[in-house]
Amino acid sequence: MKCEILLISTLLACTVVSVSGVDTCEWTDYLGNPGRTAYSECQGPDTPEVLWEVNMPGVFDTAPFIINDKVLILWRESKYHTLEKKVLLLDVLTGEILQEFGQRRFLFSEIFPVDDKIVGVDGRRLYEIDLTSKEITLLTEIPERGFFASTKSHNTFPKYPVLRNEIGTVFIFNFNNYPVILKDRLIIPTIPTVCLSKSDFQVLWTLEGATSDPQVYADTLTGDETIVVFLANNDFLQLVAVDPSTGMVLWMSDPLGLVYWLALGKSDLYVGGKQLWAFDKNGSKHWEFFPDEKIVSNIVVADAVYAADAANNLYKIDFEGNLVWKTDYEGSPLFQVHLAGAGDILYCIGNLPDDVMEAAESYVSAYNMKDGSKLWNMHFADGNGITEAPALANSVLVMGTMGGQVITLTSDPDLYLKQGDAFLSEGLKDQAINSYKKAAQLFEKEGNLNKSQEIREKVYELENQQELTPEPSTPPESPPVTSNYSIVGIVILVAALFGIFVVHYFVKRKKF
Repeated sequence: MKCEILLISTLLACTVVSVSGVDTCEWTDYLGNPGRTAYSECQGPDTPEVLWEVNMPGVFDTAPFIINDKVLILWRESKYHTLEKKVLLLDVLTGEILQEFGQRRFLFSEIFPVDDKIVGVDGRRLYEIDLTSKEITLLTEIPERGFFASTKSHNTFPKYPVLRNEIGTVFIFNFNNYPVILKDRLIIPTIPTVCLSKSDFQVLWTLEGATSDPQVYADTLTGDETIVVFLANNDFLQLVAVDPSTGMVLWMSDPLGLVYWLALGKSDLYVGGKQLWAFDKNGSKHWEFFPDEKIVSNIVVADAVYAADAANNLYKIDFEGNLVWKTDYEGSPLFQVHLAGAGDILYCIGNLPDDVMEAAESYVSAYNMKDGSKLWNMHFADGNGITEAPALANSVLVMGTMGGQVITLTSDPDLYLKQGDAFLSEGLKDQAINSYKKAAQLFEKEGNLNKSQEIREKVYELENQQELTPEPSTPPESPPVTSNYSIVGIVILVAALFGIFVVHYFVKRKKF
């Protein structure tokens, strides 16, 4: 299948913060940052309160992003065939669709923000598109030799590639084409890998010759301003680290066996597969951890390292490779497990298959990072499996489902308060009242009774507000208007009466 890269320019309310990590409370990169650590320092929801839902017949099976209080996500019309896709920009408070773009000639596989632009993957071509004017301008093309890693994988793998371990157990994972985006450049997982300038999207370097045939899988790419690491395949899997400024190979690891996941922390690189490894940035192995089964999740790097295995175990491992705690998660280990962290909460998304091995339902669970205790659990059934990583920022958790839903969770009462204000400004009083009630409930739960009472009083006023309709007013009686004709008549009448009086007077004098 042909892929193209699409560059979409959008007019956002504010300038998008650089994805190099300036604003840790935004989620403008796949898995949160170039290192793929899937962690935000801002606190996430500690109770599963639904802030809003969007329902569109179709599928949301790509990762969402959060940019300046807006949610960016890609919709497609069907999970069985793709004739139409749309880029959607939603209000993070209300879920209102602010902007959208879709043309049948552009079938994006992924979209993602790059500074004040939005880029979509749909082949070797680069386009600039204005979401407001819907105008498309061709910028450049990836070199003829380059093609996306997942393009090659589609020749041998279905939409969700099926992998097997040594004893034949099947695992289903969703590869992707999301690049590592740095301060002035982005590294895109084509084969060979290509580095583009962020200023004009021209090629700065390509990765060739690291091995005799460097096959870089789309979801095994991580980096920062000093190092970018790939998973290369040359009859065996090994790590390849390069200098992001030049593309020169820094080091290559020994063969690792089965490896799927990479995450780059401040000092170490974490690799998940048959085991969980830690390497320093010079390529030396720091430690190795042996889970009960192979790792089937991405790796979260926060106050420690978090990962899930195929035996339904969820692990916390300290930065020296020691087990801190171990608990279980819900979902089938046949599917990729999505992990993400915010503040001191770890979120885990596990899927269950239907009869044709598609993700038919999902369990979303939250765990206390300190001790591994489960805080809450949500179940999404009826075809609403969550097959891609969520987005976490500004106290919200955003997820797209295979059933055409975008669901946003939060436990922040201030967001419900702002949502109520937004609804009220649009004249949506009933929706505003519901938001204010939820805000009051959450403020009370936090122990802020004064704020809760203040909002409840506002709700009472809104619920008892009389619809003031002005009574029809009776216009004041106007004084009779005398026309010019009436005045003339009066004058004539007076003259006539005066004439009669005069005639009568002279007649009487004549008699005498």
